[in-house]
Amino acid sequence: LRAALSASFEALSIPANAACSISISQHGQVLLEQGRGQIAPGRPASADSLYRIASLTKPITASAVLISEQAGR
Repeated sequence: LRAALSASFEALSIPANAACSISISQHGQVLLEQGRGQIAPGRPASADSLYRIASLTKPITASAVLISEQAGR
């Protein structure tokens, strides 16, 4: 499974100015932690690379509000 996950991640097409990191676990055991691309010129992405989250908190907050509303809060 680890080899298949790693091969699939390596097969992804990453644009020259982009990067991503992935961590997959199952039942508390890490199956894959890997980075692809470059987070800055000459700095390859790794499993523990830090990324700016930009405006990603807005949909998370909106989802939390909707879930709370549906729960009657």
